[in-house]
Amino acid sequence: MAEYAENVYAKHITKDNLDESYVYFDAVGGNVSTLIDNLDGFSDGVTFTTSAVQTPTDLYQYTSEILNSIAWTDKLDKKFKENFGNKSIKAWQYIGLSNGVYRFYPGASWPKGSRNLMQYYDVRQRP
Repeated sequence: MAEYAENVYAKHITKDNLDESYVYFDAVGGNVSTLIDNLDGFSDGVTFTTSAVQTPTDLYQYTSEILNSIAWTDKLDKKFKENFGNKSIKAWQYIGLSNGVYRFYPGASWPKGSRNLMQYYDVRQRP
């Protein structure tokens, strides 16, 4: 997976025109209608359609750097789905970047009841 991610990143062309209209599944504020409740191995609703993204609260998520990180890691969904389909990986798959972008698959909203705590998760501070 690491080699695949490195190749995806190397091919990414930075776009300066990404702004607040760029759409992605935000794990903290997201609401996906395709969430499947209580799937085996997952305690909360998940979606296999897309991964989800979380950024620390101290970051403005609409900067060019953050949006470009979200854009290139979006291309990892193909590999996430492939890995999950092989039935060898039936757990969370994720990538955390040094700029604070955290993407995980399958996509999910932060668990109910802990939403206020989970939004403070910072991949730069904890693995």
